[in-house]
Amino acid sequence: MNFVFVITVFSASLALANTVTTVIHEMGHAIAGLILFDGDISIYLGSYGDPKKGIHFRIGRLIVHFKYDFISWNHGLCVSSHTSESRAKNFIFILAGPFNSLLIAGLCLYFLITPYYNDYFRLVCFFLTLSSMIDFIQNIYPNLIPIVLHNGTTTFNDGQQLKNIIFHNRKLKRLAKLQEFYKENKSQQGAIYYEKYFKDAISPEVIRIGIVLYINNKEPQKAIELFTKLQSGFVLNATDHYNYGLALSAVKQYDKVNEAYSKAIVLFPRFVDAYNNRGYNNLILGNYINAILDFDICIGLDPHAFAYNNRGLAKIKLNQNEEGLKDIRRSLFLDDKNSYAYRNLGIYYFEKKEFQEAFTQFKKAKELNADTPEVDNYLLDLEKLGVTS
Repeated sequence: MNFVFVITVFSASLALANTVTTVIHEMGHAIAGLILFDGDISIYLGSYGDPKKGIHFRIGRLIVHFKYDFISWNHGLCVSSHTSESRAKNFIFILAGPFNSLLIAGLCLYFLITPYYNDYFRLVCFFLTLSSMIDFIQNIYPNLIPIVLHNGTTTFNDGQQLKNIIFHNRKLKRLAKLQEFYKENKSQQGAIYYEKYFKDAISPEVIRIGIVLYINNKEPQKAIELFTKLQSGFVLNATDHYNYGLALSAVKQYDKVNEAYSKAIVLFPRFVDAYNNRGYNNLILGNYINAILDFDICIGLDPHAFAYNNRGLAKIKLNQNEEGLKDIRRSLFLDDKNSYAYRNLGIYYFEKKEFQEAFTQFKKAKELNADTPEVDNYLLDLEKLGVTS
């Protein structure tokens, strides 16, 4: 019992010290950024760039965003609103974070070995020294696994960014160009560029970018081939399985899609889009009850328009028409430009044999997105019934 208690207290103390270390690390970046760059410097504590949930305040050019739950402060992000062409300035800005951690570790170590301070203060210094050294090592060692930011873009840990600056060569310039296509959602150009320069890439980060570019460029089979390559040599993360599910769905291998999304959920239990997409795949497979269960979880995590809309369709398929209509109208309240919601509204009226209203909704869906699935088939059925306007 004593051993368990000691381990628990040790772990909790280290976790608490880790939150302090994260603040120290990000402040290192921030101080350097305020000195070196123009514009605002933003610090995010407990997220990789989420500006919404939490507390936010400004001190001059410094903007701080932090989550309410300080235990989540085991990671953070510091960004400048103005980029610099100077490699030296960027190098110092990136290095300042781990350097600050190392500086605090050294200072706390001095207090720890100095006999003039009381035991409680030295105990605090012990945990801060340990946490700061862990932070320094984790961040200064280059890691090619990308960090996915809140807006969907990617970056790397400090060590990899420093390495990229030091070894700035043609290959890295091409990688930067590829990442530019990726960040700016220029999928067609990015896919062509990937095919030309990175077809034989072995870096997992580069392969992952290629998978997303091929999916967005509607070349899912190429994305599946890259996923197989990634799977054969590297440990897969939740996003990898999610993207594989997207690619499988695009080639209509619906029997394999649920497994991909389920693996993503196991690795990241709060993966909202994975629940929504698995639910949508269950809709396609006719597993309407399972679909509703997925959409219920999705709505519980993030009540967005797509989840309500999809749940509405699942309820209509189970003859829960009025409950389904309520969900679809809620979806349209959240996003009145969602073509799928108008399609599902059309299905609702089609099932009620109110064909003229169904036609109106299907036409609205097609106007918003000509590629909305099933709309053309329903319009053809209505045409056979004599409803054409």
